[in-house]
Amino acid sequence: MRSADLAGRHVGIWGFGREGKAALAYVDGHAREVTIVDEGGGGLALPSDIVSTVHVAGSELAALESCDTVFVSPGVPMRHEYIGRLAEASVRLVSGSGWWMVGNWARTIGVTGTKGKSSTAKLIHHLLDRSGVDSVLAGNIGTALLELPDGTDAVVAELSSYQCAWLTRSPRIAVVTNLFEEHLPWHGSREQYWRDKAKVFTRGAEHLVCDHATFDKVRGLGVADEFTGEVHLVDEHTGPADGFFGGATGVERLPPAMRAPHSLRNLKVAAVAAELYAGPGRLSPDLAEAVESFEGLPHRLETIAEHDGITWIDDCLSTAPESVIAAVESADPAKPVVVIAGGQSRGISYRPLNDYLRARSDRVYVVAMPENGREATQEFAADFPERRLTADGLEQAVPLAAGLLARSGGTVLLSPGAPSFDRYRNYEEKAEHYREVVRKWMAELRR
Repeated sequence: MRSADLAGRHVGIWGFGREGKAALAYVDGHAREVTIVDEGGGGLALPSDIVSTVHVAGSELAALESCDTVFVSPGVPMRHEYIGRLAEASVRLVSGSGWWMVGNWARTIGVTGTKGKSSTAKLIHHLLDRSGVDSVLAGNIGTALLELPDGTDAVVAELSSYQCAWLTRSPRIAVVTNLFEEHLPWHGSREQYWRDKAKVFTRGAEHLVCDHATFDKVRGLGVADEFTGEVHLVDEHTGPADGFFGGATGVERLPPAMRAPHSLRNLKVAAVAAELYAGPGRLSPDLAEAVESFEGLPHRLETIAEHDGITWIDDCLSTAPESVIAAVESADPAKPVVVIAGGQSRGISYRPLNDYLRARSDRVYVVAMPENGREATQEFAADFPERRLTADGLEQAVPLAAGLLARSGGTVLLSPGAPSFDRYRNYEEKAEHYREVVRKWMAELRR
């Protein structure tokens, strides 16, 4: 669909965050009038060059009932009571990503998953560029889809579960990195969260790339039966991407962080998706060489300091127990690891993390911080109380972690396993605070 399809229409925008602003720019000059509603309240700053007539209705959702089409921002749950009211009023409900995908699905690789989707999307973009395929990184990372110019060959779109839930057309190539428990308040249940994620391929994708465990989960829900395309299954041990590594030697030449099981699996998924788009033989046969210039995401297993045998790592993008496990797996197995964990409580299960920590109690310590650090690791602490310490914040957690590794050296991971909104505006602010505290601690040691 095109912006011209909205010519002469009354368009609503529900939520004026990143996608809401992109929707306004997209419909401006085409829509007869635009009504903006944002439940966050406060004044909304509009661009000065708007052509269409714009009404700002504050948080008055009733103002949307007179619209022909409403662009719903990803933060609005599909279970919101007003969704039903607008549907009853015959208002067409769309999302910016969903609207864009209908007209651009054939040139899109859509990447979603509970964890690893940002890194995998960036890897696909990197591999396509290295192969001479013009591509752009967009969606939940990079540019909003509605802001993309026409003519780009390939679009690698990272899609959140919120964005997937509104899809009526899947991208041609769908990638699902994994499926765990996440965003339950928005989706209502783990099963619905998985079903919403699965729309990345159940709405007409030609290819699905994922690992065996993920495919088993969607098959267990029955949604795999809705997919008629081709399935490409990989994992860290086997799969169609094996040839890219040139055997074990190729794997050994990968950067250390990419040799961890989850990273290796994501790299293979990225390679398969990139080759499906580029075509056979266009992707570099030496994947180890191709990723030498790849720069990972900030705040995802990012080394921020090394001092006195201790490596300090920022993994603030970690918001689920499974991502904490992946972080520990990426650390040097010959040395102890201290995990600084804790953040906003969401009512999800941390049993997988506790089981993992108990199995590695000989090399892992935990420093538990608010809001949910103690609760999230209480099973581990019950069995190994000497391996879990508690702290009221990073100012306490950093010296405690350093003290645990004072003799042996090792790795300190700030891997919250939860969002950062309990005390911070976002994970970037928490990461910056961590860096500041580590810098101060190191400066004190030098005195």
